[in-house]
Amino acid sequence: MLPLLLLLLAGPGGAWGGRDPNSVLEVENGGPWGDWGHKEFCPRGTYASAFTLKVQPHQGWSHFGDDTGLNGVRLICTDGSSVLSSEGKWGLWQSPRGCGGGTLVQFRLRAEPPRGPFRDDEAATDVSMLCSNGREVAGEGSTSGDWGNWSRPCAFGAVCGLQTRVELPGGPGQDDTGLNDLRLFCCN
Repeated sequence: MLPLLLLLLAGPGGAWGGRDPNSVLEVENGGPWGDWGHKEFCPRGTYASAFTLKVQPHQGWSHFGDDTGLNGVRLICTDGSSVLSSEGKWGLWQSPRGCGGGTLVQFRLRAEPPRGPFRDDEAATDVSMLCSNGREVAGEGSTSGDWGNWSRPCAFGAVCGLQTRVELPGGPGQDDTGLNDLRLFCCN
């Protein structure tokens, strides 16, 4: 029964669209709000070599400004296709940031910890990634919050997919956060 259940959870094409990840890269400073979106993978035989971020600009210091910071992460695969898990509704997509011949193998997240009642929470605000060629590729997110520790690197292969944790809009007068956390998947 358990093997059949795992096959059904994996979806069409076997394990997550035909990909068999060998490890999951996670960080410890992601935000606590929202739900995890679908796992999305580059086509079989391709890996992530670049990424782009969806970022909401700072909304100002008035009590009407609700900053959400980072709202999306899209991986760009070596065949030119791209993959996206869930995304927040605010912000604009930034220009792609790439490895220049390498593939993504590690990441870290800039995030703001929960600030308590009556304060504006942002959660994740930026991402930086390391490439197989040693290059560090910084995102173009917000400067709010602090950088956390690097995830462990892919033990084998390179990044081939992602999953994001995003808080849905709460409506007028609510404190929204957008993207809270990120997981990357490694494939051989």
